[in-house]
Amino acid sequence: MYYQEYCTSGRYSLLISIVVTFIVAVIGIGIGLVSGYVEGYIDIIIMRFVDLIMSFPYIVFVIVVVSMIDGGLHNLIFSNGFNKLDKLCKSNAEYSNFYEK
Repeated sequence: MYYQEYCTSGRYSLLISIVVTFIVAVIGIGIGLVSGYVEGYIDIIIMRFVDLIMSFPYIVFVIVVVSMIDGGLHNLIFSNGFNKLDKLCKSNAEYSNFYEK
């Protein structure tokens, strides 16, 4: 009876989760590795920006971004991906710093 609605919502959920995971993996690992490798002022600036992202609650950030821009699938993916970058950036930067010393 509701099979079509379940399949449609499942398709969008899978699309959002796969794209967000890919975006976070590519951008987060890149930023974290650059931050860990370069060190100095660039590392400090990148990590303070990541700390700024981490200071906002997740769901509030997503609601504000989606409501300020347009409500749509692309903006939802962008806001989810942008908010998930922090943990991966931090872990890669600390990992890079650990093995250089």
